[in-house]
Amino acid sequence: MKSIVVLPAADQVVIAPKSVGSKILISKQLCTEWMDVMALDSLLSHAAFRCACVIGSHFNRHSGQAFLTLETLARTLQVCERTAWTASKELERRGYVIIKRREFGIGTRKTASGAKIEFRAAGGKGVANIYLPAYARAPVATSNANKNFAARCDLLWERSLQSASSKVAAKCKPTLTSSSKKNPLPAKEPIAGNGLGPLMPIIFADIGDALYRSWFSKASIISESEETLYIGFESRFFCNAVTAKFGEKLLGWCQIMDPQLESVQLVDLSKKLEG
Repeated sequence: MKSIVVLPAADQVVIAPKSVGSKILISKQLCTEWMDVMALDSLLSHAAFRCACVIGSHFNRHSGQAFLTLETLARTLQVCERTAWTASKELERRGYVIIKRREFGIGTRKTASGAKIEFRAAGGKGVANIYLPAYARAPVATSNANKNFAARCDLLWERSLQSASSKVAAKCKPTLTSSSKKNPLPAKEPIAGNGLGPLMPIIFADIGDALYRSWFSKASIISESEETLYIGFESRFFCNAVTAKFGEKLLGWCQIMDPQLESVQLVDLSKKLEG
């Protein structure tokens, strides 16, 4: 005999009828600025950005919501449902969408004894979830979105233009520097490798070439969780010295790259090599 297990109900959604002349929560300009921030986010995958484009095309400008099933999302993106689910989870983790999962999906589960039971679960197959545009996990319609988007876009754009390499072409003669006779010191070699990715130009622009080469040239980003960034250094000495020398400044640099980060942990890579 089959039994029905009812899981705790999710937040119920009440859709009120739209009145004539109701306020527009998500304008086309606001939706475009929301897309601009994601387009400049180098840490956002291409699949997640395409997923955001599909979700954005379904927003109701009066309610600020989009109703999409996983099957519709995958079919529009022309990918499998697993890829569509992963992309939407990445958008949610990065704070660009808020997903309200609706219930009434019917599934089948086996118990320890092997018996099959049916249950009602949130976001079941064929059930449309509710998507809301967000910035830093706050709904766009209720946040100071215009100023936040503009500031974030400017920051991301300036960061993309920053480069630690020389801006003089290989075959061009510089016109604003002294000749080699007046300045016999050889030019510094470009920094080999970039294990810090988008964090590198942020640190470089703040502390300059000499300090960056001394402390961060061999550092690398190991992994990143939702709230913590893990940076590896070649020895315990570097971990302790960077912590003492830069302290909370390091966390500030990382938060420029990702505002959702709350902590930074330095990892001694020499221990992994010894192990």
